[in-house]
Amino acid sequence: MPTMRFLSAVLLFPLLSAQDQPSAEARPTPQQKARQLLDSSLETLSSATPAIQVAALLEIVQLYPDFDKKKTTELLDQAFAAAAAVPPESSSNVSPSNLQIRVVLAAAAVDPDKAIEMLAGLPVDRRGPAIDRIARSLLDRRDIDRAVRLTDENAGQGYPPLRAIDALLTALPADDPRRLSLFSNAFVTIQLDSGTPYQSLIAKHWRTLPRPVVEPAVSKLLDAILSLEDSSNTIVTLSGPRGSASFDTNKDYQLFDIIQVLREYDPKRAATLLEARPALQETVNRFPEGRQALTAGDPENLSINMRTTGKGESHNPNDAARMRLDALASTRSSEIVALGRKDLQTAISRVPEIPVEHMQVSTLIQLANLAASSDPATARAVVGQAVKILKTIKDPQLNAGAWAALADAAIAAKDNDSALLAINTGLASCAELYKLDTNADQPNQAERERWPSIQYLRSVLYRAAKAEGVDADEHLLTITDPDLVLMGRIEIARSLLGKPRGGTSISVSRAKRR
Repeated sequence: MPTMRFLSAVLLFPLLSAQDQPSAEARPTPQQKARQLLDSSLETLSSATPAIQVAALLEIVQLYPDFDKKKTTELLDQAFAAAAAVPPESSSNVSPSNLQIRVVLAAAAVDPDKAIEMLAGLPVDRRGPAIDRIARSLLDRRDIDRAVRLTDENAGQGYPPLRAIDALLTALPADDPRRLSLFSNAFVTIQLDSGTPYQSLIAKHWRTLPRPVVEPAVSKLLDAILSLEDSSNTIVTLSGPRGSASFDTNKDYQLFDIIQVLREYDPKRAATLLEARPALQETVNRFPEGRQALTAGDPENLSINMRTTGKGESHNPNDAARMRLDALASTRSSEIVALGRKDLQTAISRVPEIPVEHMQVSTLIQLANLAASSDPATARAVVGQAVKILKTIKDPQLNAGAWAALADAAIAAKDNDSALLAINTGLASCAELYKLDTNADQPNQAERERWPSIQYLRSVLYRAAKAEGVDADEHLLTITDPDLVLMGRIEIARSLLGKPRGGTSISVSRAKRR
């Protein structure tokens, strides 16, 4: 089977130990193979760069409870200590405190008590995200009283746990007095650099809370938004099944969700604001309920495309036009996929209406998945269409993830040839991405874990294990970068254990040419 080769700036890594290569007489089960891969990853951990060592441990602790819960706790302690020793890198996300926060987040998913114990090791003003995740984990375990108590006890200490507060407001009865304090706690401090969860919280819950509780929060949030520099260095496009909305300033984007509440509480001020911001007024007139009007009530239906230029950089009209075209393509794709649930053949015929080729591929993949269980022949035909289009898209930044998703659809359609083609072509695309990430003239200075080459490699290898089972680790044989081998090995183990993948998080920060 063809494999890929990465050019590496590091020493050649001893890829697989003897235990990774079982004899034909003792072919391992998927679970046994996964355990071998995880144990091998722990044994070779020190060959990776420091931040990747922590990232790998955080992936392993998600999988190791299946084998040894006690050792999982030990691995969390190991990860917390390793994070503290990581030297800061050029990426602001790679620092001991940020990595330790991630360890506590991982602990919250497998052992909330351990996560609470670790909180004491974090700076008080950096505990918000960890508290958020721990509280939601407690809520998942129906320990609602403890989740409320944890949230209340940490009110006003850094970034508030907004998602936990949202979940608790939804879970508690409408007449529970704790809802009032939880909502108020969300607005003790306001940090707008995190996106728009404050606005979303208000938009979702303002009708179920007393006006005297909501109005001060709206006023405080509005003052914070209006204090932002009104520069045009951000373009944001929101897309959902009911349309798309674009914003040419960060301030308009931040105001979009809150304006509906302001119209109810202070219509004169709302009118004055909108009169001064005609572009926002036009968008609000189309979607008076904010993003909820775009998503048909389901936030999972919303896609967000944001581009921010640095200070001193001018807006590129081509970027704005491309983002709007992408938004149109996303909206049309959502319409066609929705149609596919009712009339698959008509939906397939409408795919060429999507004005962006990689979105055509994404749509075809979704339609193939819809057809796979009931009409595998049609699913295979749709996979074939997607393959044909995807072969014409040469940019690995656009096609690597698509090949991984296409492999999924081919596996579901029982099209083994297309699945293997997608896996091998996807791996080749990852190799091209690795050359870009490690380019000496303009390297990717973002944290290595979020390099496109590493993220998409993991995605493709996950599908390789679904298609090829315990033999999938053969794809690692010619990869020479220890970081990629380590993260790829863990991803294969995840797939063999039948565990779902998390999201793909890409970060690219190019250095200036020398």
